Parts: sequence; structure tokens; C-alpha cells
Amino acid sequence: MKTLRSEKVGTICPVFGCDFVLTPSGPASDSRKTAESAATVEHIRPLADGGPHCISNIAIICDQCQRARNALFISHRENNAFPPDYWTISLMSSMEHLLQAFYSDLHEEFLKIKARNA
Repeated sequence: MKTLRSEKVGTICPVFGCDFVLTPSGPASDSRKTAESAATVEHIRPLADGGPHCISNIAIICDQCQRARNALFISHRENNAFPPDYWTISLMSSMEHLLQAFYSDLHEEFLKIKARNA
């Protein structure tokens, strides 16, 4: 049975600035790169931030981006100033101009967290 996750395996992670090709999720193989690029199901707007639990709020991204997104959200959640549109925009390369215009500092922080965890 094909799932949304399995349909995305072999495609590039949609998070802007990520070049991992999504690999099957599950037990990590002996390759760290495979574990980092494992396809994971992620809520675009986190449930903890009021995002709905529905298919339109789901994205398949790599495990490393998922961990960095969670860390970024947790670090900014306390001041209630996290812009929910950032998540959606960061998943669409066609929206790069908006990401750079409005959320470049936040996205740079995301990329630094991701690099630090690599």
C-alpha cells in the first residue's frame, strides 16, 4: 500500500535550503546521511501552535529538518511571536522572495540549528 510518505521517497526535501533526497524512514541504516534524510511526517503549522491535524497541514520532510524545525519552534514559542506563515513559506521554493523579505533572520537561525545538529 502506497502512503503519502512512500510517494515522496526519492524526492528532495521541500524545506527551502535543504538538498537531502528523502529516503525511507524506519530503523537507521549504517549510513548517517540516510538517517538524516529519512522521510518524516510533519505538521506544517505545529499542533502546539494551533495547527490542524489534517492532510492539508501535513508535509513530508527529512528528519534533520524536522528536528531543527522543532528546536526553532520551542526556542521561540515562549514569547508567542512565532509567525505561523513561516512554516508554509519555508516549504515552497517559489516563495523564496517572501522568505528572504520577511523571515530571513528566522530562516538563518533554522539553518544554523540544522547545521549544529548535523
